[in-house]
Amino acid sequence: MDPKSHKTKITVYQIVDDSTRYDVGTSACVDPENGTDAVTTVRAAIAAHGVPQELLSDNGSAFNLARQGAVTALQMYLADQGCKPISGRIKSPTTQGKNERSHQTICQYFDAHAPKSVDSVHTLIEHYREYYNHRRHHQSLPGEMTPAQAWDAIEHQPSNGMPISHADLIAEALAYRDERLAKTAIEATVEENLSVVDKGQASQHTASGRLRETAGEIVIKRDNPQVYLHGKMLKVPTHLVGTYGLVMSETEYMLFDTTDGAEAIGFPLPLETKETKGRLVPLWKVRGARIRGPKPSWTQRHLAYEAEHYPTSADDAEPGQAVSTNS
Repeated sequence: MDPKSHKTKITVYQIVDDSTRYDVGTSACVDPENGTDAVTTVRAAIAAHGVPQELLSDNGSAFNLARQGAVTALQMYLADQGCKPISGRIKSPTTQGKNERSHQTICQYFDAHAPKSVDSVHTLIEHYREYYNHRRHHQSLPGEMTPAQAWDAIEHQPSNGMPISHADLIAEALAYRDERLAKTAIEATVEENLSVVDKGQASQHTASGRLRETAGEIVIKRDNPQVYLHGKMLKVPTHLVGTYGLVMSETEYMLFDTTDGAEAIGFPLPLETKETKGRLVPLWKVRGARIRGPKPSWTQRHLAYEAEHYPTSADDAEPGQAVSTNS
């Protein structure tokens, strides 16, 4: 709430079918644009109307960061449903022109009705969708049909439901990144070129104690089995030596095996650890840390550490498994 204007800022998410202009999902949230609310909106639209083959969005950090060399929670959710996430070219908003025009329409509707509360916004959205889909004739549709008439008239071709590998998403993001670097032909630092959701976190992340030109691909070496974040050196077990794709969202740090797409290392963000001195921190001392194929000794140390410092997290863990907690 703005104390001077007494206005509450809301974020409106809108999903429109490309061919029929049918509004399949619009929602209003009180938080600034974020991945969690974006996934919630898309999940509701899919539950109501099925899984599309593709979903086009802009390149915002809540939606799709492939062209910036990273993968978001929404991209991974869509891939799990068998829907390919795609995005318009950067600095080319006309790609999403149809959706932008729908945004203008709903903004005009809000301006005309001047909602007084968040609840009234939700009510207005229900009225708007009924009006827009079923009563408002659309000039771009044949015979100026309503979006609902067009939706009912066409033959829908939904996704076959086959999940898309996260490894494929990572590979696509890295390909975009490499293409961008090749075009600009610059040798840049990680802080300048590592495209992740939180650049403050990314700027301190290197793979082997030096700045890497190939940002986004992390190599863990046997003679230096560590990953770097926020000025910390996180020591990992030597059985995790290998090459990984980095995915960093607002709430998670994840390394995925580039050969099979499986998660190898993960922990919640912001990074949280206690009773550590200096920069070197064993990964088992990171709250909510999880690794692929943990040895019993690693799991025991991690669970004991969590039980001592984060007893609630430890109580929720299953015996023999690393604790996974979002903080």
